[in-house]
Amino acid sequence: MVKRNEFVDSWRGLFHVLLLIDHLPAVLLGLSSFVGGFFEPLGYVSVTEGFVFLSGYVSGMVYTRVRQAQGDRAMWRKALGRARDIYLTYVAAAVLLLLFSRAIPASAFYWEASSGLGAWSTSTMGLKIMLLLYQPSFLEILPMYGLLLLVTPAIIKQLDRRNYISVFCASLLVWVAAQYGLREKLLMLVPERFGLSCGYFDMFGWQLLFVVGLICGHRTYVSEKPWLVNYRRCSVLAYGMALLFFFLRHNLFGISIDRNSHWVDRASLGPIRLIDFLCVCLLVARFRSYLMPYIKWNGFVFLSKNSLQVFAFHLYPMYLIALFLKEPPSGSPWCQTGLILLCVGSLFLIAFLARLVRPWFLRISEDSGCRSPI
Repeated sequence: MVKRNEFVDSWRGLFHVLLLIDHLPAVLLGLSSFVGGFFEPLGYVSVTEGFVFLSGYVSGMVYTRVRQAQGDRAMWRKALGRARDIYLTYVAAAVLLLLFSRAIPASAFYWEASSGLGAWSTSTMGLKIMLLLYQPSFLEILPMYGLLLLVTPAIIKQLDRRNYISVFCASLLVWVAAQYGLREKLLMLVPERFGLSCGYFDMFGWQLLFVVGLICGHRTYVSEKPWLVNYRRCSVLAYGMALLFFFLRHNLFGISIDRNSHWVDRASLGPIRLIDFLCVCLLVARFRSYLMPYIKWNGFVFLSKNSLQVFAFHLYPMYLIALFLKEPPSGSPWCQTGLILLCVGSLFLIAFLARLVRPWFLRISEDSGCRSPI
């Protein structure tokens, strides 16, 4: 049995906090100027890239272990069970959002995440959510993660055969196709009457980060010693490129890249955004021992252990606070800081509630013959 990686758990817990702060201006408009300066502080890199990569990394370790210890059938069973849990959690979160949007006047506050929910009746909208025909903003990452898990066992089998280059090249080709509008071309084949909405993020582009994470997680599990080659030149090059992208992102020397440029497109994971993240990721891995004392905290680990529920429901405390305020928060830094801390504290409440209900879900899974903890 492999112990949890506290370094990975700490990062994932920290990402939850940063993700919440990034999303605050979408609901609490008064925080836009206060929080906006913290968005993408390192360059063309956001928390989402880290989430997708770490999801792949953890999956690579977990499903490699299951396959080697219990075989292919157990690996497929675990992957399908986890995909089921993600789907059910997503449906619960999205339907609750639908009910919120119908019960609360739209004028109460800005409902970016629920834009489009009023186009159909409640029953029709609920059905569209369950069929993944409509994916609300901020929640579309969950269906993407679940779909990627459905192909993870097949990829792990190839990685066990040491077909790393073949897996990477196949994923890279799909990413290249995404840069040329693969998703848009496929969506054109779907009749407009279905009202299909797949959210902001393009799975064909973002799957590359998940697959790279799978490869890294697999290598970490099967290697008896650190496998990342310690070339000083690679670290210096990664640092130089990350610094360059930092300057461009924040227009520090009067030069920048248009945020609407395809090169830094966030929806399809543009080339510069991909390279920037890989550079930052390499530096984090290289200087892990130096970073560990600064991010290691049991609170972050606690959030990570309940990551699915925290991510799915992290918006709702913000909605309740916004509804209670009735109007955007004041410009006082102390008031805005207090609201941010209150929302961050709500993440731990969600994690605590998830921990309380987990035994109940475990019993249901065991009774159904498919044990897969949420």
